[in-house]
Amino acid sequence: MPQYRGIARNGKALFIGDDLTKAGKWLRRNEYKWIVVDMELVEGQEDPKTAEQRGYYWGLLHPEIHRQMLSEGIQETITYRGMTIEIPITRKGAHEIITAASGHIGEDGAFMRLSECDKDHCRKFIDNVLDFAGKLCMNTDKLKAVRDKL
Repeated sequence: MPQYRGIARNGKALFIGDDLTKAGKWLRRNEYKWIVVDMELVEGQEDPKTAEQRGYYWGLLHPEIHRQMLSEGIQETITYRGMTIEIPITRKGAHEIITAASGHIGEDGAFMRLSECDKDHCRKFIDNVLDFAGKLCMNTDKLKAVRDKL
């Protein structure tokens, strides 16, 4: 069965990014069928980051940077049974590149993944992601304007 990520808001499940589209398609294909929904809290009861920070990264920055990488033809290499091919960058691959470029935010520049960040580290991570977007010649002023409204 498929799994889609989202956030609970006002008693409803809101799907995020591409999961919104995929979940909608799946639900439309299965209209009027009984479904079982397993709910699991992905992060602990207390999340050190704000919902706005997570949403800003996963809902705006990550998809926009991934789209930019695809438009620039950035590829990743996969190897299967001795065969190596280049494929367009995946969402996961884009996240790994963004993390590698933006994750040196710990004490004395120690590397941290977004999942390990608290609010302050997450703010630094997002600032670094915006710098990375600038290196891809993206319009960072537009991206920052959305952040300023949060």
